[in-house]
Amino acid sequence: MRRAHDDINPICRACSSIDETLGHVLGQCITTKAKRIKRHNEIVDLLKDRLAATNRVLVEPTVEHNGERFKPDFVITNEERVIVLDVTVRYKNRSFLTEAAKEKIDKYSNISNKLKRNFNAPQARVVPIVVGSRGALPAATIAELKQLNIRKTDWLTISLIALKSSIEIANAFMNN
Repeated sequence: MRRAHDDINPICRACSSIDETLGHVLGQCITTKAKRIKRHNEIVDLLKDRLAATNRVLVEPTVEHNGERFKPDFVITNEERVIVLDVTVRYKNRSFLTEAAKEKIDKYSNISNKLKRNFNAPQARVVPIVVGSRGALPAATIAELKQLNIRKTDWLTISLIALKSSIEIANAFMNN
């Protein structure tokens, strides 16, 4: 709103914590949290259905490591590997999507190694599924979805879930 009118207060009308930007509304404002969780869970549910068809999938397992508790969206196991998979929806701006993937890898790399030992698997890795809040899927996410045998039609559905939900979040925010 500030771009259109210089005299408008830029601070978020809902939470009054920082500037009201689309990125703040779609990814940070406390008043949109429930809708953001719903958006995330829709994507997680789609992936869970697809992955469970051909894999052993543990949903939101709690894994302790060095006194901390971690709760990735999925741990996928078979005789060959352990995959720690976590979904995040982020506002696409500059390198935010790349940073989101790195954050997930850094966060879960220790528990992937622990799970590798626990399941006696030859390999383990962290798979961040990063989705832009306006539907973008980075090349790295597409590559991971391909490796997991997630169909291209499901990539489109994931993008549309993110976009549709983000529009709903923005509209609900503006209507308050």
